[in-house]
Amino acid sequence: MTEEKLREVYDKYYRLVMKAAYDVLKDFDDSQDVCQEVFHKLIQKWNKVSPEDYAGWLALTARRSWISSKKVIENMR
Repeated sequence: MTEEKLREVYDKYYRLVMKAAYDVLKDFDDSQDVCQEVFHKLIQKWNKVSPEDYAGWLALTARRSWISSKKVIENMR
């Protein structure tokens, strides 16, 4: 994966991932953390995710990530 390709995917899907996270977390900073985690996971699985599946994969991964984040936050209380 090139940096240019990653930037293109990030620019195209950033808002989708942030919205998926923010809709549930209702916290901008936590949503940014989830967004960063999701794109990091995409980098790790770049060869396994086809470009046609980016939107669905990113949205699903964001939902799963916020579930994990929410559990961690709840356990800290």
